[in-house]
Amino acid sequence: MTVIRTTVFSLSLLLAVSALAQEKLFTDPALEQAVREALTELGHEPGDNLTAADLNGVGFTNLTADDLAIADLHGLEHAADLTDLSLDRNAIDDLSPLAALENLESLSVEVNEVFDLTPLAVLIKLKELDLFRNRIEDLSPIRNLTNLEFLSLDDNLVLDVAALSGLTSLKTLFLYDNGLQDVRPLSSLTNL
Repeated sequence: MTVIRTTVFSLSLLLAVSALAQEKLFTDPALEQAVREALTELGHEPGDNLTAADLNGVGFTNLTADDLAIADLHGLEHAADLTDLSLDRNAIDDLSPLAALENLESLSVEVNEVFDLTPLAVLIKLKELDLFRNRIEDLSPIRNLTNLEFLSLDDNLVLDVAALSGLTSLKTLFLYDNGLQDVRPLSSLTNL
């Protein structure tokens, strides 16, 4: 009988721990800590387990999480009120969670491992996008971000800039150290 009780107790404990692990909003502890600190600065004290409700309706519009070795952005998709996000000098290669941040106006992911811009294609409110020193080759996913006024793509792997030809709101464009052969598609960008 004692063996059965011990087994039932162990199983119950395992299920409880598993449920807590599943409830965790952020998978990257450094990102979670940065979010907690930003919320605390706003006077919002989240509980032990952050929830999507903790991130919205509390003025959480700005997050700077630079130099924290962040590798995973999962959980950030719940921060729907974010308008300004800086994730410079981390270890990020997947921007997928950012696709849900429809209010984002400024995004900086300098010095990371980003190679796919597809998640950014729907962020039509973006005005500033800093992608300095990543592994970006294909710019076609950002071709419809017509509100962009600032775009930094220095030190990437870009060879073709034709996808940028319709970004007529651009006032500042950085493309150093990309091996570009032809910049004629940029001739329509008269605000540069």
